[in-house]
Amino acid sequence: MVLIKEVTPALTKWSVKVIVHEKTQPRVSQHGGQRHQQIVFMDETGHKVMGVIYGDDIDKLKDDFCISSTYNISNAKLKRIEDKYNKFSYPYQWTINHQTLYYEEKSDVIPRSLFKTNFVNLSEIKEKSQPNVLIDILGIVIRKKNPRNFISGPNQHTLRDFAIMNEEQRVVVITLWNTVAISEGKLIDDAVQPFPIITATALTYSSFFEGGSLGSTPGTVITVEPPIPEAQNLATWRSNNMKTIVDTIGARNYFLRDNSAIPNLEGPYSTIADVVAEDKVDKFVIKANIKIVDAKQKFYYMGCDKCFSGIDAEYNYVYTCNSCKEATIAKPRQKMQVEIYDSTGNLDVTIFGDQCQDILKMDAIMCMDLHNAENFISINEMNKNLFGKRFLIKLNKKKQTRGHTTVYQYIVIKLQLHEETAQESTPSVFVNKNESSSTNMNTPKSAEITNMGAFKDESLE
Repeated sequence: MVLIKEVTPALTKWSVKVIVHEKTQPRVSQHGGQRHQQIVFMDETGHKVMGVIYGDDIDKLKDDFCISSTYNISNAKLKRIEDKYNKFSYPYQWTINHQTLYYEEKSDVIPRSLFKTNFVNLSEIKEKSQPNVLIDILGIVIRKKNPRNFISGPNQHTLRDFAIMNEEQRVVVITLWNTVAISEGKLIDDAVQPFPIITATALTYSSFFEGGSLGSTPGTVITVEPPIPEAQNLATWRSNNMKTIVDTIGARNYFLRDNSAIPNLEGPYSTIADVVAEDKVDKFVIKANIKIVDAKQKFYYMGCDKCFSGIDAEYNYVYTCNSCKEATIAKPRQKMQVEIYDSTGNLDVTIFGDQCQDILKMDAIMCMDLHNAENFISINEMNKNLFGKRFLIKLNKKKQTRGHTTVYQYIVIKLQLHEETAQESTPSVFVNKNESSSTNMNTPKSAEITNMGAFKDESLE
């Protein structure tokens, strides 16, 4: 029996006793498309090694290598790791397959007390964050969002956001990216506990959400209800403080973006009259006020959770999307019709996704729940909150031809509250649409897309 650090290609026969320290859900490589699962093994001296299972062996070994269990592993295939991908001081990775010799040790186990954790308190993540330093945290999942897509250049990324709290009622949002969002996000979704305790490792700090947030890296591992003393203590607190957890959930929307960290939309700025008159440009940045006119809208639609194409289906309906051709689930996504106006005219525009949160202060699930309830927030109250506020709005003008008729659809790509609020806005514009100028009267209206199969969030383009 040897230790991890003693295993090298020169050692032809070896056996190491290890404990399973971390284990990811199966993932598919973002570029190569290869299915794999990572396992971090630790020996009794605290040294660690990354083990990887590939392809069909994942299903064959799915009942083995449980977290905190001890195994004796012999003669696994070694692969040298480039320094930039190596999480540990040991320079090799072990490939585990159905031919690898191993067995679970039931009597002479490695004690869990050897698990050395270095969790950062949620109230200290900003102070503890440093360049190239990754953060591990422990917390209770109190809210989660549906997957969302983010397009950067030619690449589309999948993201999942989770709100995590601790005993001090400090809440931080964790954003999981791509393969981690899909694999570890499903692990959280499948948790039996309504408010599961998780550990999340190898996270980076971000200021995207209000109060600070954390983002995953390719090395991030999520463990649900981990069998460690810190998690067990937190579980006891959870059992005794369910009302505190519920009150914290209802205190505010934790998925609001921190707009102070986002650069202002830069000009040149156009007026609404410019947008209407221009035929050769399709994107504009304008300064305008917002009001909600349609009191019957739902503020969400049901769509594919991968490409966001709309479908007339129930929540969590499983189907094959007609647009992206992928097996998917129907999930709610925010959508709202509003009127924007300035001194030159007004336009009916459509806002999708996270941009709606700057106005509604709630996510798509909350919109869906409130729409099905009797106490949905009134349009008048929303408009009172909007009155006197001017926004920077990046707008996409999309031309559509229907028979012999040309219409335009106006999609909000980005929305920011302007640093100066327009206190001098004319109340009559807000109250009576018929009192608008002649430019307003000739403004083309936003086209409502009726082909649900082709309907999707254009703001991502």
